[in-house]
Amino acid sequence: MLSAGAAIQGRQSASDRRVMTRLPSLPVRRAVPILIATIVALLLGGVVHRAPQSAGSTIETLPPTIDLSSLRGAPTAPDPLRTGPVAPIPSPPKPALLVHVPYSLPVMSRPGGGQRLGTLTAHARYSGQPITAWVLRVSADRKFGLVPIAYSVPYRTGWIRLAGLRRSSTPISALVDLSQHRLTVRRLGRVIMRVPVAIGSPSTPTPPGRYFVTERVPFSPGSSYGAFVFGISGIQTRLPCCGNLLAIHGTNNPSSIGRSVSAGCVRVSSAALQRLKPLLLWGTPVVIQP
Repeated sequence: MLSAGAAIQGRQSASDRRVMTRLPSLPVRRAVPILIATIVALLLGGVVHRAPQSAGSTIETLPPTIDLSSLRGAPTAPDPLRTGPVAPIPSPPKPALLVHVPYSLPVMSRPGGGQRLGTLTAHARYSGQPITAWVLRVSADRKFGLVPIAYSVPYRTGWIRLAGLRRSSTPISALVDLSQHRLTVRRLGRVIMRVPVAIGSPSTPTPPGRYFVTERVPFSPGSSYGAFVFGISGIQTRLPCCGNLLAIHGTNNPSSIGRSVSAGCVRVSSAALQRLKPLLLWGTPVVIQP
């Protein structure tokens, strides 16, 4: 195969012969500069208008297309829309697990054993209605449930055996925010009701904790409890006298709503009480936070 230099020399020789043929009558001394200029012009024209070089050419030219075959197996450039940090997708709230307590159950400090912390009673203290308890968490083997111990002093939670207990669930939960004097009811995490409440006075504060509804008792509308009482599983330990069961109930003193004036119970207006009646069924979670 001829090299690029040989091809150029071939073009130069042919050009020399053509120039000499066209200028036969010129003196040699005058012909030489013209010949050199002609050769330079031909060389420049060959560089500018050069055809694609042969495989042996020392002058490289860009290929007409890009060969991607060498990129096979190479790592793919990161796509920020796919490889950027991804926010975790929150799980939808689940209904609360409830168990119906047919008889008194021992409550232990750990699943299946440990120290006995108390007893989960089968009946509410005031009305004697059957207890339905809120299960806060289930053990890894699904055999035991963590529950608030109803009427425990001090407030405690512990583990009960779930075998043989009838189960149900509720999408409703209630939250009492003592700092805001506010009761919020949610259905599967979505707020469906929010009302102001009265809470315990500084000398008889409402005790925080995780409770559940233990009883539903109608009262006379003109009573200090209003027309309805939702008993919950907590105890007011700082009462000087009388009953010590925690409850959410109405009032015959509407001006007390939004203030810290009760003996520890949570008071709501008559209108709020009517809205709560179909929601706060037995076992419904009631969380009271500071």
